[in-house]
Amino acid sequence: MDTGVYTPAAAGANGEAYARALGKWIPVTAHLVAPDGSSYMYVDARITGSALHFVDRHQDRLVVASAGPILVLGFVSLQSVAYSAPDANGRLTTWLLDTTTLQSTTVSKDRLYDWAGGGAIWRVGPAARGSGSALYRLDVRTGAETIWFDVDGYLGPEPSQSPSFTSEGEAHTPQNSLHHNFGIIGFDASGHPVVQLGSPGDAGASATLLITSPQTVQTIVVPGANGPGHLVPESATGGHSALWMVDAGGHVAVYRGAGPLEIIANVPVPAGSKAELAGPCS
Repeated sequence: MDTGVYTPAAAGANGEAYARALGKWIPVTAHLVAPDGSSYMYVDARITGSALHFVDRHQDRLVVASAGPILVLGFVSLQSVAYSAPDANGRLTTWLLDTTTLQSTTVSKDRLYDWAGGGAIWRVGPAARGSGSALYRLDVRTGAETIWFDVDGYLGPEPSQSPSFTSEGEAHTPQNSLHHNFGIIGFDASGHPVVQLGSPGDAGASATLLITSPQTVQTIVVPGANGPGHLVPESATGGHSALWMVDAGGHVAVYRGAGPLEIIANVPVPAGSKAELAGPCS
């Protein structure tokens, strides 16, 4: 793939992700697939509640039934999956499912998390100082939570400015978007999160970063360098000592940690659709 040559996979027409160990395309997004592609999760949402299923090469098993919604954060590791669902009292709770025993344990009732990967679950919350936001990592083995990334620490304090208004209320400025809109779009092969700052809809006002340890950042796409015609990745994964990314328009890029981001292919995307990664490289 690093040559820029790609081959359409006809068998992928009915699936969003490719499970390598199962050897087939499956109808779920890549974050619901085990790191080695040997199993995957899906939620069967019904009027009366939700059912969480675990699928491997042997069978499809219903592992959790809930009267409320279930949201799968993803695979924390090969052995565990994080998800949120109401507890017996209806309180939304973050749980950890052991993929061997298929038993769930409570991870957090106090805070809600948004992503899973690299042996941890992750959330966005207020920074320890100032009015900015930060990325928090909860180690599921120890229960310790640490700040891995502080937006204001990276960008500098958000400049004070008079708000502008539209007919719908206060307008969001590009700088406002950079400081307050961010999330994880994937993980590298070592489980480090790839973070997107800002909004893909704000040309030149987003950035892509790799967080390798607390407050240690590799800037992949610098703020303001991704205007019209530039890559604004929406999904990322690791493989072959590199980080692979794709944006909604089908621009495929590889980042090797040294040197600039390299756009290696532009995959045609049908109107009304968007491109996303189907899984890590084999």
